[in-house]
Amino acid sequence: MTGRPYSLRRHLVGGIIATTCLMWGSVATWQFASMQREMRTMLDERLMASAKMVAAVVEQIRPGPHGSGALSRAEPTLQSLIARDGVECEVSLVRSEVDVIPIARTGNAPDLSAQTESGFGHAIKGGKPWRTYVLEHQGIRVVTADRMDVREHLVQSMLRTLVLPFVLTLAGIALMSWWI
Repeated sequence: MTGRPYSLRRHLVGGIIATTCLMWGSVATWQFASMQREMRTMLDERLMASAKMVAAVVEQIRPGPHGSGALSRAEPTLQSLIARDGVECEVSLVRSEVDVIPIARTGNAPDLSAQTESGFGHAIKGGKPWRTYVLEHQGIRVVTADRMDVREHLVQSMLRTLVLPFVLTLAGIALMSWWI
């Protein structure tokens, strides 16, 4: 007679754990996929916002449609502005399709002069992929970039924040079910 309640208890606890794993696993998978998309969208929007902010500041500094004197004097100000937020950046004057003059760049930025099409793209520096955004406005090209491995590290950190509560709660449910 003592073997039957133990077996029933084991099956009950096993069923509760299996059901919890299935339900929470489904929800965690759905949440992770959704949060992953949102995180990538948010990081892309950050690249876009940084490029727009830098372009607006450069436009205020520039005296005329092709004046570069004030821009070269403002390079230290541009360097401090574009080096914030962890986003790499390059600012260039565009005089024609082939005449692009870089005027400021953060130290770790990949070579962004090859990025010619406006919008999102990719670049490689030191064998590492970067996500880029190119904004060209009134003769100014601003290219912002994030390293893809840093972006993916953020996504993986988010996954760990989903998994840890799941494992702890599952252990708590198993212990409480066994006790009850």
